[in-house]
Amino acid sequence: MAFSFSNFNKERLFDFDTSKITGKYTSLEELFKENGPDKEYQLKAVYISKFSQFADEAPIAALADTYVNLPSHQLSDVKSMMNDANAVRAINTGYAGFTIRPYEKSITLKNGKVKKDTYYSAEWIDVDPSDYEEDEEE
Repeated sequence: MAFSFSNFNKERLFDFDTSKITGKYTSLEELFKENGPDKEYQLKAVYISKFSQFADEAPIAALADTYVNLPSHQLSDVKSMMNDANAVRAINTGYAGFTIRPYEKSITLKNGKVKKDTYYSAEWIDVDPSDYEEDEEE
């Protein structure tokens, strides 16, 4: 096959129309505090931001109305999803989601003091798209 510059075009992985997102970027912590521990969120897409102020690459989840900043330790999850045709298909057909899991972590500061804090992680789950159809009509 002959060389073609079209090989450099990026393929659109997700079918979701991001122009529908009207909310600001949010965090797992904000969602957890707003909706509690039992809320299930349906993934519309996942992305890797190159414009983070914290890292060269930052994982992002798209929900129906907002983007969610994910923790840096989930970057490899997002990359794996984007490179897995079955995961992309599950997201595009509405079968992928997450819940939010809080966890405690202690960090030793330079002065030797230990700072304990609560952090949040997405726990990936299978969801039923029919549970979210009403949300999309609003």
